[in-house]
Order: sequence, then C-alpha cells, then structure tokens
Amino acid sequence: MTFGKLAEYFERLEKTSSRLALIDTLTDLFKEVKASEIGMVSYLLQGRVAPFWQPIELGMSEKLVAQSMARAYGV
Repeated sequence: MTFGKLAEYFERLEKTSSRLALIDTLTDLFKEVKASEIGMVSYLLQGRVAPFWQPIELGMSEKLVAQSMARAYGV
C-alpha cells in the first residue's frame, strides 16, 4: 500500500466519531494491506513506529516532524 493511500484512510478515521464507522474503515484498510505490512500499519495506527519494547529514538521533536511534512507536501 502506498503511503498516500494509507494517509487517506487515516484522514477518514480522524473525521469519524462513530465507533461502528471506525470499525468499518479499519476493516476496509486491513483488507487492502499486504500481510507483510500489517505490523507497520498497526504501529502507525497507534502513533508509533515500532513496538513499545523497542527503544527507537528518531532524534526529532514532534513539531519539527510536522513542519518537515508540511514543507514536503506544500501545506
């Protein structure tokens, strides 16, 4: 799955408040994700890039990451 397509699903999830609609969107998402990508997508849904037991430091503040993404996408 491309990152753009994943971002579209994340936007849909963010705009949805109904629990049943969230489940439907997640169902659609996981139907499209390759088996090898399920772990990575699951971590991103939780706002993580790796499991909690794996100490990964990106060395960037949340604000810097947001600014970088905004600049990359011209937002």
